[in-house]
Amino acid sequence: MRRSVALALFAGVIASGAGPGRSVAAPLAANRAGGGDDPTANFAATALAPVPGAAVGGAHPPRPAPVAAPPGRMLLLGDSVALSLAPSLVDVSRTHGVSLHNGAVSGCSLIEGVTSSPDGRNFPWSVGCASGIARYEQDMISQYQPDVVVWMSAWETANRTLDDGALVFPGTRRGNLRLLGEIDKAAGRLRAGGARLVMVLLAPVPQGFEEALEHTALNRLSCLNAMLEDYARRHSDSVSVVYMSEFLCPNGAPCPAEVAGIVPRPDGVHFDDPAGARWAAEQLFPRLIAPLLPGDAPVWGYVGVGQA
Repeated sequence: MRRSVALALFAGVIASGAGPGRSVAAPLAANRAGGGDDPTANFAATALAPVPGAAVGGAHPPRPAPVAAPPGRMLLLGDSVALSLAPSLVDVSRTHGVSLHNGAVSGCSLIEGVTSSPDGRNFPWSVGCASGIARYEQDMISQYQPDVVVWMSAWETANRTLDDGALVFPGTRRGNLRLLGEIDKAAGRLRAGGARLVMVLLAPVPQGFEEALEHTALNRLSCLNAMLEDYARRHSDSVSVVYMSEFLCPNGAPCPAEVAGIVPRPDGVHFDDPAGARWAAEQLFPRLIAPLLPGDAPVWGYVGVGQA
């Protein structure tokens, strides 16, 4: 999760809506560590009550009923991971006759809250993201009126301070419940125009890139993925999930750095190599639209979040 350009991008968003109720929030005090929550072993189970007959955490992916026609317009929203894949995904979608708009913003969550590092320091862009993300999403939906919204972001794993002053630590009982509430609010914004929401579950950092976990919250991806997966299962009429681990980790955990003779994520996180990004986009796009095509959704070589 690289240094953000969010401050510059959101300056225009916030300035255009300046006025009563739209002022930029003042920087919050440095977040403190702790909070009294206990770490949990099964993240999805602590966030939600079990669904009868459904295995939590990746055993059975939700398969929503397909609809009658492919999408005409798609909107990609997310952080720098989405941004790194966006040019290739736009090109691949065009070859399928679908218009995809890139609305990803580096460094910003798709949910609200002032993000902070594991040691409690706010990032330079944290307040800008928190102040502008909800309105930005609403503006994107209103402007592009997509048939499908693609959710691709890792920043939801970060600690954050919400508007009511609550400190949210993903991976704890209290934190997971608040995180789920923020996911639900963001999903509501993105589905407000009737679009189907497709949540992309990011693959773990591959072998050899463990240093990427040292100063980030990427080691919480399994927590986030399990929660998104369970959320999609509970809203399968309008929410789908896609598993990047299906093609980035074809043999399960640990994920290899090289797949199909290429290194899709040169830094272990982002799709910065053009050939790798193109390959990944070609694998991802059919999965994004599969639930919207006539007939049964294809059965992919599934690798659940609990396995990779």
